[in-house]
Amino acid sequence: MLALKRKTSRFQLTVLVFLLPFLMSLIGFIETDVSVAYAADTGPDIGFRVTPIPPANQSEKNAPWFRVNLKSGQSEQFQIQVDNTTGKEITVYCAPTVATTNDLGEIQYDNVTTARDSSLKLNFTQLGPKKVKFIVPAKKSIVVSQSLTIPKTQFNGVLYGSFLFFSEDIDQMHQSKTSSKGVGLINHYRLAVATVVNVNNAESADPNIRIDRVTPVSYRSNPAVRALFHNFEPQVIAGQNMTINARVTYRGSKKVLYKHTLGQMNFAPNSTIDFPISWGSTRMHPGDYTLRAHITTGGAGPSWNLVKNFTITGSEANRFNKGEKGADYNWLIIFLIIAALMLLAIVIAWVYRAGKRNAKINTPTK
Repeated sequence: MLALKRKTSRFQLTVLVFLLPFLMSLIGFIETDVSVAYAADTGPDIGFRVTPIPPANQSEKNAPWFRVNLKSGQSEQFQIQVDNTTGKEITVYCAPTVATTNDLGEIQYDNVTTARDSSLKLNFTQLGPKKVKFIVPAKKSIVVSQSLTIPKTQFNGVLYGSFLFFSEDIDQMHQSKTSSKGVGLINHYRLAVATVVNVNNAESADPNIRIDRVTPVSYRSNPAVRALFHNFEPQVIAGQNMTINARVTYRGSKKVLYKHTLGQMNFAPNSTIDFPISWGSTRMHPGDYTLRAHITTGGAGPSWNLVKNFTITGSEANRFNKGEKGADYNWLIIFLIIAALMLLAIVIAWVYRAGKRNAKINTPTK
């Protein structure tokens, strides 16, 4: 009997030893999204810093961004100081980007892809700035230079872009720290220096918005549609003054079925906003619909009343009612982590209680 109990205890420990790596792998497989900070942000030292050196024709001398006025045929030199705060040599990249807008109305400067908006007439990344690679010695600083030239053009408007800095060495340093604690979180750290170039008579350009398309999707595991709002002119809507009030009706009806309002938004020039309108827990039905959007920009700023008809087919309704596409997998990740932790707690409790029972049985009586 005693031998049997000892064998059972060894079996329980063996199960625990084999389960632990599996459970930790469930927790440790997650790769996090890109962490983008701007030169204005203050926070923990990630291993390197970037500081823009304002050019002579920039009036905002202490600003953590570039903002310059250029005429047709003029050039500008941009200089950024890069500080390595680690005790090791690091390789850093600097890549020019064109600003985009996310679905919350936040201007983003981390778009390193070559895809560009169809309405873009002057591409910030094709006017001279290039992707460069350089080495910064430990505890040292270097200055990176980028040049930009406006071609001979009658263009009037604003270019929104950035110089984006990142380092695989820095990412690996942070990865090694998290891995040593048993959690494989992978962060990709990027620092952006926002850059605004006013070209010729930029003030004469006005933003203009249209709805390019309305598409049925699954949003946070619920049926929804996404309206693609498009600012197709080279002018920004800034100051968090924009509000979108979107409503969905059956075509030919005024009864509002679903709606979504979002304020405190910005809109980068020549960019799009993929704006969701959720059905919530209501099932999506096939049919002909109309989306109406009222967009304001605060005070006496411009406003738009936009209308777009769209159709949802039977197959689309069935697919998105089941949440088969576009689901938010963050909840699945959270569920797996919680399930893994609960399972781990159950196994530990089982082994602990079994051990106490065995100890009690094997303890000699006086």
